[in-house]
Amino acid sequence: MGTSNNEKFLNQTIYGVLNNVGFGREVSDSFIKNHLLETPARMIKAWEEMLDGYNMNVDMKLSPHSNSYDWIGMTNIEFSSLCAHHWLPFSGTVDILYVPSTMICGASKLARIVDMYSHRLQLQEFLTAEIFNHINDELKPKKLGIRIISKHSCVGCRGVRARNSQFVTYGISTNSEKADFLGAIPHV
Repeated sequence: MGTSNNEKFLNQTIYGVLNNVGFGREVSDSFIKNHLLETPARMIKAWEEMLDGYNMNVDMKLSPHSNSYDWIGMTNIEFSSLCAHHWLPFSGTVDILYVPSTMICGASKLARIVDMYSHRLQLQEFLTAEIFNHINDELKPKKLGIRIISKHSCVGCRGVRARNSQFVTYGISTNSEKADFLGAIPHV
């Protein structure tokens, strides 16, 4: 199978970036041959996998519901995403709780929504808003709360290098109290 023009262009671009940052000046040819020859192709494959959220769509498959007035949802949904500013990963957990109005969705749908939006180039603030808006528009719950807690490698491995810092964002419907939402999240 031949290499496409796009693959050749991307390979040249990646090697160009490596050369511009000084990589290769003190690296042996055998190291490059044995360990880096396939790196551009690996990077491209990784990016395709990490950014496959653009090709996803989540069908919420709603069910009528009128019995519960308490918070329901899913917590500790693990995710990883790519920072749109640096193309470095950030990862953490998402808590999604809502008070149903007339409809509910399967728990797996909440995790799939997180997966879909986190597999795109993101800023955590936008990720929070996209997840919130998707669920709010589909379910139209009485109350909705989302919390994302994550570690950003763009903060941990460069710049300020605050390796153990966590970034927290919230999406809470206007008729919800933040304390009410946070009190409903189980503390394990």
